[in-house]
Amino acid sequence: MVSVTMSMGYGAGVIVPSLGINCNNSLGEPELNPGGFLTAPAGSRLISNMAPMLAWNQDDGQALAIGSPGASRITTAIAQTWTRIALEQMSFEDAVCAPRLHIEPSPDGHRAQFEPGIDTSLLQDTLIKRPFESLDMYFGAIKLTALDRRGEFHAVADQRRQGAVEIVE
Repeated sequence: MVSVTMSMGYGAGVIVPSLGINCNNSLGEPELNPGGFLTAPAGSRLISNMAPMLAWNQDDGQALAIGSPGASRITTAIAQTWTRIALEQMSFEDAVCAPRLHIEPSPDGHRAQFEPGIDTSLLQDTLIKRPFESLDMYFGAIKLTALDRRGEFHAVADQRRQGAVEIVE
């Protein structure tokens, strides 16, 4: 099972020969390097929130590979999609297309950003609320491949960022 996500937020200027894949550098992402650009000690491991995830259920044979570009929103996009599949029993397609919420610090307090369809009634009053008018690329772009309980293969690409899938048999 493969789910590939690529992001061009901060290119490293290196392209993998014969593949045309531009490498990311992860150095300029403020959520990963709060001390600033090039402050990590020489030789230390780069931090990344590129979080492709594999999961499987030994009891029923379900398996999935999931990933997303989106800087600080990668982990929330993956967590919300996974929660909807694993706990809410949503279909793979519905979970990828469902609205998302992201909370992050900002200079004026913590900001809750959300797409239409998110229940905001439980959000604290101290949060700055920023509603989006529609589903938006800001919230990442899940790519998912999965094998369901019946052994059927699924591939879903989030249309927030013009995703695409191809199943090769």
